[in-house]
Amino acid sequence: PRRGSLYRWFLSLKAPDHGFFMHHNGEVDIRGMYTALATAKMLNILTPELAAGCGQFLSACQTYEGGFGFVRVSNTFNKKKM
Repeated sequence: PRRGSLYRWFLSLKAPDHGFFMHHNGEVDIRGMYTALATAKMLNILTPELAAGCGQFLSACQTYEGGFGFVRVSNTFNKKKM
């Protein structure tokens, strides 16, 4: 029963851009996504619904140098730097 509550809470933290809020009304970054997905995996509650779009969000956080920032990188920023 507690896993179901935690799963619903994770879904409530999912942002429209497929990242995860660190907390309600908090920032959206890869830390929130990592924490939610890693915890869900360890508790065996990771589903396609929870993971949907996370790869796209992570790709959007990749910098032009190939590293990763905590937040999405602006397309305009990428075009100017390349």
